[in-house]
Amino acid sequence: MEYDPPTRCFRSRTGIVAIGAFLIALTPFRLQAQGDTVRVTVTGTVVDDVTKRPLEGAEIRLRELDLTTRSDAEGRFVLADLGIGTYELSVQREGYRSKTGPFRVVSSGSFRVALIPEGAPLGDETSRVSGRVTDQATGEPVEGVEVGIEGTEMALLTDGAGRFAFPEVGPGDYTLSFSMLGYATRREPVAVGRAQVLSLDVILGIEPVQLDPVSVTVERRNLSLDLAGFYARREVSAGIFLSRDQIDERRAIQTTDLFNGLPGVRVLGSGFERSVVLRGGLQMTLSQGICAPAVFLDGILMEGAAQAGGLDRIVQPSEIQGMEIYTGITRVPLQYSTPGSRCGVIVLWTR
Repeated sequence: MEYDPPTRCFRSRTGIVAIGAFLIALTPFRLQAQGDTVRVTVTGTVVDDVTKRPLEGAEIRLRELDLTTRSDAEGRFVLADLGIGTYELSVQREGYRSKTGPFRVVSSGSFRVALIPEGAPLGDETSRVSGRVTDQATGEPVEGVEVGIEGTEMALLTDGAGRFAFPEVGPGDYTLSFSMLGYATRREPVAVGRAQVLSLDVILGIEPVQLDPVSVTVERRNLSLDLAGFYARREVSAGIFLSRDQIDERRAIQTTDLFNGLPGVRVLGSGFERSVVLRGGLQMTLSQGICAPAVFLDGILMEGAAQAGGLDRIVQPSEIQGMEIYTGITRVPLQYSTPGSRCGVIVLWTR
């Protein structure tokens, strides 16, 4: 599935990731038993973290099973006949940073691993620099302003709302330039730290007169959530959004506990067989029975996750960085519109 931004992949300064977070339980209840042991098949895809293109020839290894395979021309590989449990998975390819980490197998499914090219900046070191450009006289947003970071090749144009965003800027001191025909060019210094989200309010005037200084806000936001569009959707969508701090406040034992008390949301069942139904699904109950919401994990649709116990099996509260809940089809952003979204949508982002 392709969308902007692409599926998020976790990165660290050491290159070690909790690969288990990528496991997408597409069929959480379709398990095959051989004797007394449940055996499953997991498929995966290896891509370039920068270009998002599939990588052929990547080596995938499960240490405990002494199992080694390689990705094909489409970046795909298969791990067959696996027992339920946790393994150490390593993925490596020449010219890329290796990834090694715990790989939790709970069912048949698929996942994706993005390898970072050698020499590319790590995601937890870069910051996002964004902002909005307005007209000094009218206060209206200005579309088509050329925004550039001097000394780099980074440049873009503001959109219809006057907004711009550079998603990955390394730490350092920069000068941003703002230019457009009919306005005086403006140049402003900006200090960029590590793993920050900087928001700039920039005013352009017709004449090169003294203008108010650029307002720079360094927001306490999670960088990976920001890159995934979480905060941008929170500003314009009618959904319910929970950040990591809010998740901690709920002191949830199971993932379904996080949904208790939210408007337009009901938790059905008990114990480890609970499911979540949203307002859109409840409205269809009289004619079709319970209608389960569509569930996305890190941007990928997870078939069967809304069945009884599904959410609690595939992810734990401690693993969730952010949640988006859209209780009806009229509230669902375009990138999450699927045949199942008429019953509502749950979007989970892992840490």
